[in-house]
Amino acid sequence: MGRQATVPRYPQPAAFASRGEPHGLKAIWAISLVAAFLTYSFSPNPELGAVAFIALAVVLTLLWHTRDVPILIAISVFQFLQIAMAIWIADFYGVPVGEEFQATSIGTAVLLSLGGLVAQAAGMYASTARMNMPVLFGRDLGHEDLSIRRIFLAYLIAVPVTVLASQYTFVFGGLSQIILALLSVKYVLLMLLLLTVVLQQRSYGLLLVATGMELLIGAGGFFSGGFMNALLILLLALGCFVRRISVGRLLLVVSASVVTLVIATAWTAVKPEYRRILNQDSGDQFVAIAWAEAVGELGTLLARLDGQAMVEGADALARRVSYVEIFGDVIDYVPHSIPHEDGRLWLDAIRRVVQPRLLFENKKIIDDIEQTAIYTGWNISPDMSRDTSISIGYFGESYIDFGKIGMLCPLFLVGFMWGGIYRRFVETRPVGILGIAIATAILMSVGINFGNSAAKLFGWTVTVTLVMLLLQRFGSPMIVRLLKDPARSERPW
Repeated sequence: MGRQATVPRYPQPAAFASRGEPHGLKAIWAISLVAAFLTYSFSPNPELGAVAFIALAVVLTLLWHTRDVPILIAISVFQFLQIAMAIWIADFYGVPVGEEFQATSIGTAVLLSLGGLVAQAAGMYASTARMNMPVLFGRDLGHEDLSIRRIFLAYLIAVPVTVLASQYTFVFGGLSQIILALLSVKYVLLMLLLLTVVLQQRSYGLLLVATGMELLIGAGGFFSGGFMNALLILLLALGCFVRRISVGRLLLVVSASVVTLVIATAWTAVKPEYRRILNQDSGDQFVAIAWAEAVGELGTLLARLDGQAMVEGADALARRVSYVEIFGDVIDYVPHSIPHEDGRLWLDAIRRVVQPRLLFENKKIIDDIEQTAIYTGWNISPDMSRDTSISIGYFGESYIDFGKIGMLCPLFLVGFMWGGIYRRFVETRPVGILGIAIATAILMSVGINFGNSAAKLFGWTVTVTLVMLLLQRFGSPMIVRLLKDPARSERPW
């Protein structure tokens, strides 16, 4: 007698169904072409604006087959925003982009960045095109056996552990990067919560609570990574609902996104003064007061905000998101003042991975601001070098190494690497929701920041991927066993 098919205990969302429908892509191209036409007709930056919308449509077309768990789409959209924001800021003030920003070559930087984004998406496509998505996202993901409450509880435990441990990783010396990679388990739990909520179609409130906690974590620290994490969670949720969207779900995601943006605007408005409080006017990039005191001081600053401060905060936030002005300065300086490096920066990034600090204690520390000064000609004061971390970004560094056309090659390979990571974890048998969560967590941690240097991006990608491979290989059975719902679970994983 043959084995009977397992009937899922929860209805399958349409987001995890057959992928042959072309309607989404048709809508994307229709919207993009209309936006490009309107931009070309009325914008003070007609060519740049039109090319940006066409490039976005091309990127989405290349990655549309990965939309069931749209992390590759999400990180590409985040990077697109960091590229195109400069155009929209200039459009808002009704001036050409070259007049709004100091870098005279910022228009060229935008075009090269858009081309690099398409090349990166092409690399992702090359390594994921043959994935058998209908099989991978079938009925037997194991999500019906998991307890959302247990996943949420595990996340609640992981949050304080991660916050406290990350402050003391320096005591581990050469092992600090491995410890930080292990702490990424928090993001695995966060993505597992997101996917399980989407598949079981319930407990959306717990997902919003987790999103809010990411905001709080960002509020208590020196940098604003929590806002980026919260926005990415909401974007992924919307992507997973895309095939079965309802008015209620759409309002939920849009409302949460608007609240997140308002909070991010307020954070940007108070950030300079708040950081002085955090580091006690030392100028260093660390938190010198307790987390509870930091949150209390933040509340006091937020209570003082008025309408003018919020307007200024919105402008500052948009300029903070935009990350092509430094690239424009690089184009002004390279190769006119110093020659292209012919691959030296990317070779150094690879060399750093094969020479771990655990074995090479004297390996030079990455100094982003020093490297930025070298390739932009900036004059960096000692105070600025101490309290500021400004990197060129791996797009700009690819240009420094290989020029306008050659830069597309390393960016294609970065995309190929990220697509390979996605495929490796998602396709590992038995196919399960935990592998999908691990892949999503890895790519969320490495892919959303357009300003990452090549050395940091490549080193962290390799480190966190190796750690997660070991976690999947040896820790998956225990993790799944702890997160199973005893009332429903009938099968071993």
